[in-house]
Amino acid sequence: MKEYKFSIPLTIRINDINDGKHVGYQNHLLFFQEVRIAYLNQFGYTESNVEGFGIMAAAAEVQI
Repeated sequence: MKEYKFSIPLTIRINDINDGKHVGYQNHLLFFQEVRIAYLNQFGYTESNVEGFGIMAAAAEVQI
């Protein structure tokens, strides 16, 4: 498989940080969503229109 790298800057807000001074695991899915939207946008797509079709995440999981 060809490696493809994609990145965007994300703003970490104070309420994203937990008592352990780390980004809380519950926020990782929100960050992944932001990146997914940006990734699609670079090709002119949205989540509701990828060549006429909408996409959705059937499942998501964060393991700690």
